[in-house]
Amino acid sequence: MKNDKRYARILQKLISKPGLFDKLFSTREWEEHHDIDSPTESRSQEMYHRIARSIAEHKQIREERAYRKIYRINQAFKYSAAAILIIGGFWMLQYKHAATGQHVIIAKDKSELSPLYTERSNNKHNIQKLILPDSSEVKLYPGSTIRYLRKFAARSRDITLRGKAYFHVSKDQERPFSVVAGGLRTTAIGTSFTINSAAGKNTLVKLHSGKIVVRLEDESRHLASVYLSKPGNTVLFNPEANILKTLTKKKTINELAARRMLRSGNIISIENMPLSDVIKTLSEAYQVEILADVKTIQNITYTGEVDLEHEGIRKVLDVICLINNLEIEQQNENTFHILKSK
Repeated sequence: MKNDKRYARILQKLISKPGLFDKLFSTREWEEHHDIDSPTESRSQEMYHRIARSIAEHKQIREERAYRKIYRINQAFKYSAAAILIIGGFWMLQYKHAATGQHVIIAKDKSELSPLYTERSNNKHNIQKLILPDSSEVKLYPGSTIRYLRKFAARSRDITLRGKAYFHVSKDQERPFSVVAGGLRTTAIGTSFTINSAAGKNTLVKLHSGKIVVRLEDESRHLASVYLSKPGNTVLFNPEANILKTLTKKKTINELAARRMLRSGNIISIENMPLSDVIKTLSEAYQVEILADVKTIQNITYTGEVDLEHEGIRKVLDVICLINNLEIEQQNENTFHILKSK
């Protein structure tokens, strides 16, 4: 039964490929075959094995060809994938550089660590003069650092300052010039001013020309912005006392004659009054005792405004003492002592 099935498969193979007869048997063998009416068992087995070997050899050749074809396809795929990764990576790098307008460089100093920003520090003992991208001039004091965009934005010119610097700003109505330092943002269009965020606990902004507006970076403090338009005036910010105050420039001898202190409702307006008179008025208005050594305050005058309804006596005295380099000591709820700063 098994042999019959084998013979049937072999016969089918021979019929589908007649050329195999010529390869398997010579002319003489074919002639001898015709002369024999019935082949012997051994002869049939020989024929079977020769045909089976030939079929196996052809099958092996086909499998080897198929394997080589798959191998070539796999190799081509690997090389193509590697090429795509290399080309794609190079294209992305070029795209990134084109989008930022920057080039990859080897950093030589702090200013080159970021391709977008420039940082300049003054580690010397004298003031350094710097020119910004918009031609504004900066005088950077020793121990101070500024940081800014290498190319200013289309609608703004922002500077970060640590320490003290003088700024002479080039006029540009479309791009306000702002300096962030010591918790304050000072904004101008074309003017000159000095910012000192290294003055102990205070940050000072002094106007030299033009106009500026000074506001807090931390809006949660709820302190109103300050506008300066008179050269010589200064804004003082003390974060501990939460005070943002304008300090007017010192009066000349001719201006000292204009002294006044007026009260309108809960507002006391004070102009160039001796501090001793101011203390007396505040003591009466707040019903407290304010002590001060005569020699400590005898040459000090004060100009400002006091809102009795919204400002407590401690805050008012804090402002006066900060401006005049004095200290306040609270002895009890209703007694305060003004001292010379140590």
